[in-house]
Amino acid sequence: MKRLFIVFAIILTGICLYPRFSNLNNKQQISFERKNFEIQKENGEHISLSLEIADTDERRQHGLMNRTHINGGMLFIFNPPRLVTMWMKNTPSSLDMIFIDENKIIHRIAPNTQPFSTEVISSEIKTKFVIELPANDAQRLNIQIGDKLAEF
Repeated sequence: MKRLFIVFAIILTGICLYPRFSNLNNKQQISFERKNFEIQKENGEHISLSLEIADTDERRQHGLMNRTHINGGMLFIFNPPRLVTMWMKNTPSSLDMIFIDENKIIHRIAPNTQPFSTEVISSEIKTKFVIELPANDAQRLNIQIGDKLAEF
């Protein structure tokens, strides 16, 4: 009887603790709002982008980590503008990082970042926005330094 009680106590403890510890190895689910943006070229052309918005510390920290498929891309918003450092830890897909100043002008593009890298990718100057797109999209879409971000 004592043995049965001990087994029952162990099972009951496991049932009670399971919800608390079962998410330790699961990927955290964070929801992101999606908005449409344009990159306005100096020649008057417009490039349409559908981007998820990372506008809180939690969303910015999570970003595109652990995603094997990227639908469109992500816009990181930093308010106030600051020197921004990014990395690719826990990010299995190569990305293009587009750094944009407070006037919404692209000032740096870091193409084809290395998946899972902990190498720091710096904005180099104060930055308000960073767009992450699948690797090679910046070149394919002809996004260049001096182009401007606009919401529509």
